[in-house]
Amino acid sequence: MRGLLLLLLIALATPGCRSAERRHDARWSPPEFRVVAYQLELRIDRDQRTVTGRETLRVRSGGAGLSVVSFPRNGLEILAVSGAALPLPTQADQLSLRLPAPLAAGEEVSLTIDYRVREPKGVAFHPDAVYTSFHTCHWMVCRDRPDDKATFTLAMAVPAGLTLVASGERKEGTPGREVWHEAVPSSPYLFGFALGNFARIAGTHAGVTLESYVRPGDEGWAGRVLADDDRMLDFFVARAGRPLPRPFYRQVVVDGAAAQELSSFSILGRAQLEPRLADPTEDWLVAHELAHQFWGNLITCADWSHFWLNEGLTVFMVAAYKEERWGRAAYERELELLRARHQAAIDARFDVPLSFAGDYPSLKLKRAITYSKGALFVARLREVMGEQAFWRALASYTRRFAGGTASTRDFQSAFAAETDRDLSALFGEWAYGQAR
Repeated sequence: MRGLLLLLLIALATPGCRSAERRHDARWSPPEFRVVAYQLELRIDRDQRTVTGRETLRVRSGGAGLSVVSFPRNGLEILAVSGAALPLPTQADQLSLRLPAPLAAGEEVSLTIDYRVREPKGVAFHPDAVYTSFHTCHWMVCRDRPDDKATFTLAMAVPAGLTLVASGERKEGTPGREVWHEAVPSSPYLFGFALGNFARIAGTHAGVTLESYVRPGDEGWAGRVLADDDRMLDFFVARAGRPLPRPFYRQVVVDGAAAQELSSFSILGRAQLEPRLADPTEDWLVAHELAHQFWGNLITCADWSHFWLNEGLTVFMVAAYKEERWGRAAYERELELLRARHQAAIDARFDVPLSFAGDYPSLKLKRAITYSKGALFVARLREVMGEQAFWRALASYTRRFAGGTASTRDFQSAFAAETDRDLSALFGEWAYGQAR
């Protein structure tokens, strides 16, 4: 049963189990600009399945003479722009904005864009809920760069009887409208919201408020499938060597298949949670998305060629939690599942190194590398380094790069510093594709 559910999730999900569609591009270069803040006024028409937005971006120049900033259009219909002009000609899939005057290095400018889009990729419309699902830059203007970390403010209409959960914290609200703000600079793919008919369940553990949002009447069901949140949190905090990035964490349960970590909360599919009613050890989804609050969200891969640092490390941490919670046999079972999934890449003769920056022929093969091979590599590191050195290195890595981005070389440096063992051949074989 679990194997079938995992295959279903792999077919439907991306970051958290989600961003496998993102390109791994070896030609990434330091950005000419960064977006440092987003302010978004969003209107959702559930009947027409449209998203209409007024978005203000604060852009900071990365060098002298910046005169044009460009974003993927991703099907957005641009209605108006202020603070810049649209240069001509524009590419059909590109939104290029000419600034009033070239910017000096470090100088900032604010741009406001009005747009709308119908049935955008990345927004799921259901009868009782509307929620984001992976592809942020298809429902707002942004660049799908994990290193483009910014703050995020979202204002939305909230119809009577519905509840809104969004990135960050609820800052203000009036009848029918709420404003949420994410003060921790985060990658664009982590911005999102869920609007629906939810009942709220809340508790506090070790100074952290843990909230769950479920269908009214499902509170008892949620208590069973979302059990052990406090135990999971304790384990990940201990291994990270630092507290959760925020004093709160939210889980929103929606119908169907969903698995998405976002800044400060996660969206979980009911279909993936149900098996836990029969088998309490089927806690991988809840553990996976909670672990991402550290590895993936707090520390994000520097670019998509290092995506295994988000997913492979998180998949390993789920296995490690299972070992702590359910015993060594549970850990070994996770590794067996990972070996079977990695075997698909071996059989296809596409067992590329973890830092591979080219194109993958399929999602299955991409995930066989970034999720499964990545986790197996971390497990191998644990074996080679030994328990104390390995966990000391993980905590050092997490503290050192918290709030920023990391590359495979950064990860290697952090782990090499905590052991007398020479790890260069191991990294060469697994991460860089160098023959022994």
